Amino acid sequence: MQQACKIVAPKLGVSWHTARQWTQAVRRERRVVERMPEDMQAEISRLRRENHKLRDTNELLKLPQLFSPHDQAQNLSYDPIHR
Repeated sequence: MQQACKIVAPKLGVSWHTARQWTQAVRRERRVVERMPEDMQAEISRLRRENHKLRDTNELLKLPQLFSPHDQAQNLSYDPIHR
């Protein structure tokens, strides 16, 4: 393609680099972006929602368990107020 641009560019009165940029732009415009099927888009949306929910759950599980029943039972046995 570069060689063809070098031949055609002087006839058009532009540099070969400009002619090359034009041809690349046309090639990019011709590319057709294939759409995903709707069922696949729906599946991706569902998986993203599920992923978000699981991340939130994992964050909650990482928090220190300040209010676990085991800790409360231990704290009450050493608490002078609740004796």
